Amino acid sequence: MNHISDMFGKLKSAFINQSDKKTAVILACAETTGVNLKPEQIEINNKTLRLMVSSSAKTTIFLKRNQLIECLADKVKPQITEIR
Repeated sequence: MNHISDMFGKLKSAFINQSDKKTAVILACAETTGVNLKPEQIEINNKTLRLMVSSSAKTTIFLKRNQLIECLADKVKPQITEIR
């Protein structure tokens, strides 16, 4: 029984960690580019950040992607190296 609770604890911490990463991305993006994102518009897989936003928002983000990646370097581990 204890094994099951440990498994659920690890699973819960993985989801909380993903939520924290999305929150960090939302705050960094708003600070760096002025684009306001919603958590459902963000996917983080390994070191890739995928954004499901309008083309004008993507253009704004891509123009400042290096600044955004630098801003996220300390907040998100593993460090995001690519934005799509």
